Parts: sequence; C-alpha cells; structure tokens
Amino acid sequence: MLCLPKDPELSNRTGSSSSRLYGTEFEGNHFAPGSANEDVHCALCRSNNTSSSVIIPGRKSCYSGWKREYFGYVAGQLFYSSSSYQNRFGGPANTLCLPNNPKLSNRTTQSYSFIYGAEFEENFLRSDAINENIPCAFCRSLNTTSSSMFPGRNICYSDWKIEYEGYIMSGYWGHRASTYICVDAHPDYVHGGKADEIGQRFYVTSTKCGSLSCPPYHDNLAVNCVVCSK
Repeated sequence: MLCLPKDPELSNRTGSSSSRLYGTEFEGNHFAPGSANEDVHCALCRSNNTSSSVIIPGRKSCYSGWKREYFGYVAGQLFYSSSSYQNRFGGPANTLCLPNNPKLSNRTTQSYSFIYGAEFEENFLRSDAINENIPCAFCRSLNTTSSSMFPGRNICYSDWKIEYEGYIMSGYWGHRASTYICVDAHPDYVHGGKADEIGQRFYVTSTKCGSLSCPPYHDNLAVNCVVCSK
C-alpha cells in the first residue's frame, strides 16, 4: 500500500501494464455514516527526534552522507500465480533486504514458508536488466533525522533533500501478492545473477485510473518515486 500525493510529478514513460496501481475505497460504513465507496485519504507524518535510515533496492552502496550498515539481496515469496497452483495462493506480500553476511540458524523447517531472491523481469531501468538479481543496501544517515519515500514524485517537497530517485516496482498483477518498492533509477546487479531463476519477479508499476483520481494522475504511466531526508 502506498500513500500517493495529491500533487504528483508524473513520468513521461508508459508502463508495461504488468504491474498496476489503483486507488482504495471504504467498503462499508464502519468508520462513519456514508463512508461506503468513498476514497481513502492518507497523510505522511514526520518525527522530530528519531534517527534516519533507508533501504535502497537496486543498490549495493549508499550515497554521500549515508553510512552503509550492510548490503544484501532483495528477497520475497515465489511469484507463482494461483492459476499455476490453484491450492497455493497465500504467503507474505512484503519484501526483505537479506544481508550478505547472515547468521544462519541450525534448525530445519517443515517447508511451509519460503523466501526467494528477486529478479528484474524487464529492461525498463536498463537495457540489460532482465533476469538480473536485485541487490539492496541498508543505509544510515550521518546528518539527518528523518527520511521517507514519496511515491508519485521525482522531486522532494520544500525543505527536504533528495537522496535518490527511481520508479515504483512490484510483482505482476496476475501473480501472488507483492509489495511496492522504490527501485533506484540506476540499479546495480547481484554478481553472477543473470540466470532466469524462479523467485520474486519485479516489474515497473503503472497507474490505473478509476478509483485512482485522474487528474492529477494519468492512466498507464510509470510511477515515479523519490527518497528524501531532512
């Protein structure tokens, strides 16, 4: 789930329609009389006294002003659709940044839940990106107290400093549920990860008008994102 701003900076690139982004509505009057079918608002709030950290999908290193705590691998659940395995449609939707220096347990499991690496499934960000495995970096700011990802923007709001910009990516709409992540517009790859392996697959996300207000959004455009700090 994303909190899209009411004043987006739209990309000029058409999405592939493999991943789509819709608005959200209330489906009942539980919160207030007359709320059924009303669009759901959101707000981003900032703390004044916490430290700032960010995970950068698509990067092995941090940008200037940030200290890398670790780098690793974007990982999630297997992409298979419910039509491929009609009795297998559950599992987590979130994505993790697994470190490259794990401390492994010594216990085996019953194989009810798995985690896989992640790959780019198209050449949207780079001409050679398809099937490349996606790295990630966990970075801590040396001089800011807040950081946030702003979907639908490629520039920061007033008084915020840009850290990186990219595009929202997620799984294919016909596959299992996945999370939306802001992938750096100039990604690195995991060394030796070109083979097409099963795992989590990521596509650039495009907007879908209807429950999503258009304007200010436009149909089937790739969704910008920017990470900012202050």
